[in-house]
Amino acid sequence: MTCIVAVRTESNVLMAADSMCTGGFDQYVTDFTKIYRIKPFLIGGSGWPRFMQRLSVLDLDQKSLPRTHSAMIKFMIQDFASLVSELYKELEVDSGGQEVRGNLLIAWKNSLFRFAPDNTFFEVDDAWAIGSGGEYALGSLHTSAKFLDLAAKDRADLALDSAMNLCNTVGGQTYHHWSINV
Repeated sequence: MTCIVAVRTESNVLMAADSMCTGGFDQYVTDFTKIYRIKPFLIGGSGWPRFMQRLSVLDLDQKSLPRTHSAMIKFMIQDFASLVSELYKELEVDSGGQEVRGNLLIAWKNSLFRFAPDNTFFEVDDAWAIGSGGEYALGSLHTSAKFLDLAAKDRADLALDSAMNLCNTVGGQTYHHWSINV
């Protein structure tokens, strides 16, 4: 299981994730990344690791990538949703019909978006968290925004710490990635 948090700043987005993986009754800390840079995006994913691995090697047509915020919204709703749906179908065939789904956090420049397994897509104003520890982290992100004057990395670390202490499927080391605002 996992917890991925993202915090927006004026110039970019910080994503941070734990390093715990689970399988059946086993828990282990791994160096498997849960956050990928898929130009021009930074994408964090919870759910099937294979889904994220396959998503990370997609060859996005550089000519069709968004350059403006409105183009980004259109790209996500039309092109990206179609790519993800096709990938779900392909992986479900590979897994013998087992449903393959995952939640995504997508950073583009200084914008942050959540992409749900049903292809629901929305923009996030401040911060968001996904995964088995997501609800714990969201509580911390909300509180830190309201009552504390913390840098994005400190907010992300506090949120992951909350998830690690309250959810037994979140743990290990944390790692951080910043979006690129070009």
